[in-house]
Amino acid sequence: MATNLKGSSHCPWAVGGAYDNRKDFFMKKSKAAPRYSWDYYGLKDKEYRKKLKQMAQSGKYVTFLCSAAHTASEMIAEYLLLSVTKGLSYDTLRVKWELREIEQMPCGRTNFYGIRRYFYYLFDKTLKESGKYSYLELA
Repeated sequence: MATNLKGSSHCPWAVGGAYDNRKDFFMKKSKAAPRYSWDYYGLKDKEYRKKLKQMAQSGKYVTFLCSAAHTASEMIAEYLLLSVTKGLSYDTLRVKWELREIEQMPCGRTNFYGIRRYFYYLFDKTLKESGKYSYLELA
């Protein structure tokens, strides 16, 4: 039986959305999905991104993660949270869907990774604005 991601423990206050017809909605909007590079978002440094990913997986920044995920894409926010908090790739999430462990994602690989890059940009921006930026220990 597929897990309903709306009630996911990753984001307890997740906004219930119109998950009916979500695929139709997203497919109409897919051309607007961000597909910019890491460079475009100012996150070119691989070591810096690695630290951001470690912070996302630490469990200390749930509020920031949820905010960034829902801002990046309300339609796939819960999938983004699964991906960044557990280190799961698009392909792993797809296998989970094939095993009926989760619902099918309403987007393809290219859009997913484009939106995930945008998510990390938003997460980084939120950390900087909150003063948690010093944790990254960048000189």
